[in-house]
Amino acid sequence: WGYDIRILSTHNGKKCVFYRLIEKVLKGELNFSLHTVTIVLAVSQGLADKIMGKKLTQKEREEWIEEEHSKCLSEDIWLQEYMCQAQEEANAVLAYNAIDNASKAGILKKLSDCMGPFFVGVDVARRRHLTVIYVLEDVGTILTVRVLKALPRMDWTSQETILYKILDNSKVVRCCIDRTGLGDQFTERAQNYGGAWRVEGITFSNSLKADLAMRLEREFQDNTIIIPTDTGVKVALTNAKKKDKEEVKTVTLESIQRESLHSVRKMTTSAGNSRYDAEETDKGHGDCFWALALAVHAARDPESGLPFADSRNGNADKEDDFLRHKDESFFETPDWNNL
Repeated sequence: WGYDIRILSTHNGKKCVFYRLIEKVLKGELNFSLHTVTIVLAVSQGLADKIMGKKLTQKEREEWIEEEHSKCLSEDIWLQEYMCQAQEEANAVLAYNAIDNASKAGILKKLSDCMGPFFVGVDVARRRHLTVIYVLEDVGTILTVRVLKALPRMDWTSQETILYKILDNSKVVRCCIDRTGLGDQFTERAQNYGGAWRVEGITFSNSLKADLAMRLEREFQDNTIIIPTDTGVKVALTNAKKKDKEEVKTVTLESIQRESLHSVRKMTTSAGNSRYDAEETDKGHGDCFWALALAVHAARDPESGLPFADSRNGNADKEDDFLRHKDESFFETPDWNNL
C-alpha cells in the first residue's frame, strides 16, 4: 500500500471504466493527475524522428502525421486512438463489442462443402467504394457467413463473373442487390442470368434502410449471425490525397469489415426523422454493413422472393423450408433461348 498507481490507456468509447475515471478527475472527484498525449504532441516531442531514425523538419513531421491519419480505417479510430478523444457509440447501429461477439474464425467455406440453403447480399460500387458480396448459410437458426468478397475498382464483367459463379449453386435461394444508382443495370443483368425469382433488386430509401439496419441489429443482439475474422485477404484501397496523386494502401478484409459494420449511424434530421447512414470516405460508405443487411433481408424477409419461412420461427422446419421444392431443377438457371 501507499505506492503510486499509473494507468495508461486510450479510450474504448464513453462507457468504459477509463473514460469514467477521466470524467471524475476532470470534475475534481478524484485526486489524480491527468496527462494527455496526442499523436500531435508526441510527434512534436520527437516520436516521428525516433521512428524514422533522423531529425525531421516541421513539414516532414506534418506529412508523417497526415500519412498516419490516412491509414486509419475511420475517423473514429483517429480521434479516439490517436487524438485521445472518446467517441460516443450510442448512435452506432452495431457497437464494436457486438461485432466482436459475433466474430468467429474458420467459418468461410466453399459452398460445395456446405449443406445450404444460401442467401446472398450485394452492395454495388465501381470506382470509389467497394462492391461487397456476402453469402449466408442458414444453419438451424443461425446465419453463418460462408463467402465474403470485397471488390475494389473491379470492372463490371469481372464482378458479374464472381457473382454468377455463386448464383450457379442450386442451393442459393435468394439474392438481394442494391439496385440504387449504379446497381440498376447490374441487377437487371443478374436477374437475366439467375432468374428474377431468385435475384431481387432493392432500391434504397430512408425507410427501407431503417428496416434493413434494424433487422441486422436484431441479428447481432439475438446472437443469430456469425461473421468471419480470418479471411486471409488483403484489399488495396485507393486514397485520393491530392488531385494529381493517388495513394494505394493494403488493409485486411476483416479490418474493413469491422469498421464498415460499425460505421453506420442512426441520425436525426432537422425535421425529426430518423435516417441510417455512414460517413462517405475513401475507405467506404458502410459497404459491408449494407451488403450483410441485404443478405439477412434475403434470408429473413418472408414477403418477397421464393416462399420460405423465417428460420427463427419455432414452427419453421429448416429442411422443409428449403426442400418444399424437391425438384432441384426449380433452382437451375433457365435456358433463355428456349423460353
